[in-house]
Amino acid sequence: MKLGFIVDSEYLPPDLEAVLHESKKSRNFSVDLVITYASPNKNNLLISLFKRFFDLGFFKFIHTYLFRLLLLYESRTITITSKKNKSSLLRIDSLGIPVFRVRPIFSPSKLVVRFKDEDLDVIKSKNLDVLIRGGHHIIRGRILDLCPFGILGMHHGDNHKYRGMPSAFWEVYCKEKETGFI
Repeated sequence: MKLGFIVDSEYLPPDLEAVLHESKKSRNFSVDLVITYASPNKNNLLISLFKRFFDLGFFKFIHTYLFRLLLLYESRTITITSKKNKSSLLRIDSLGIPVFRVRPIFSPSKLVVRFKDEDLDVIKSKNLDVLIRGGHHIIRGRILDLCPFGILGMHHGDNHKYRGMPSAFWEVYCKEKETGFI
């Protein structure tokens, strides 16, 4: 089985790194292509803040950015006790696998991404059996039909109770006995 990864950065996510290492030991599947696309350019910070302020309104803006400051503070102060558990990000150029850089078409919200037909034709010519998504965007369009087994993407958390929420956050916060993934 021929696998391909589709990621939105120049680094391989840790969960796909595990799949890559298993593929090197397996006779049943191999990773034959990494497809990458650039996330949309960020505007000037001040312009971005003003735009968000007018989009969200005063109270939601304050709530959102206070929450982001809290997350930033926690990420800087909480130390990882074991360096062994800390994953190192691999650059996709160092994997020894062909890399194909596509030009994405983002929706106005920047949440949904589609791809140009000429890029899709190149991907189709690789005869991949399945694509594994390692990015943050919702993928739509013809790319979903290119591979016989489609595209696999994972979202951690209970999709029935907490759809669209931060991955597994509310399950932990509400002390749920179980969680899931889709």
